[in-house]
Amino acid sequence: MTTTLSNIFFIICMTTESIPKFTDPAANLWAAIPPDARKKLLSNV
Repeated sequence: MTTTLSNIFFIICMTTESIPKFTDPAANLWAAIPPDARKKLLSNV
């Protein structure tokens, strides 16, 4: 499965009550984080 920004937003929205809308620069930074690191970052949410 290819991870895309839209997949990331879907997964985050499904696992949290609310998610801020990222600006384009922030979305690019988030997309640049490896998936395993993103999972660790979200594990305490």
